Amino acid sequence: MQQTINGDFIAGFVAGEGCFSLNYRYGKNESKRYIRPLFSINLDKRDKELLKTIKQFLQCGSIYEEQTTNCWTFRVYNCWELQNIIISFFEKYQLHGHKQKVFEVFKQAMKIIYSKQHLTEEGYQNLKKLRTKIKYLNGGNSNHNFIKV
Repeated sequence: MQQTINGDFIAGFVAGEGCFSLNYRYGKNESKRYIRPLFSINLDKRDKELLKTIKQFLQCGSIYEEQTTNCWTFRVYNCWELQNIIISFFEKYQLHGHKQKVFEVFKQAMKIIYSKQHLTEEGYQNLKKLRTKIKYLNGGNSNHNFIKV
């Protein structure tokens, strides 16, 4: 059964269950690391239909089965989708509380990435600082190189 949702519902839901993160991705040469932005929502397998509804509403991202945790995750990795859909959405439908602070830092990181400043050493170092700031805002917790919020 498909649920009807709106932007305010999604913003409220993401405030509790969403994640804005910057994680490391390794290149073919393992000494080369890249910072990769991610927006995700991770839910129990019973809520897969809700993730499908959110994906359909936002018209971006993909849904993945997390076999080790018996969950499903909606993820957006694509920089164009993050900048033009996800960030635009949360500028219109504001998050509240702690998640808004994390979103603001994530938005700064996306500005660096989307403008390709991350390809310079200075830009990459700025991204690393923003990643640390997200980690700090989250109380220093990280999981498998993801900074969850």
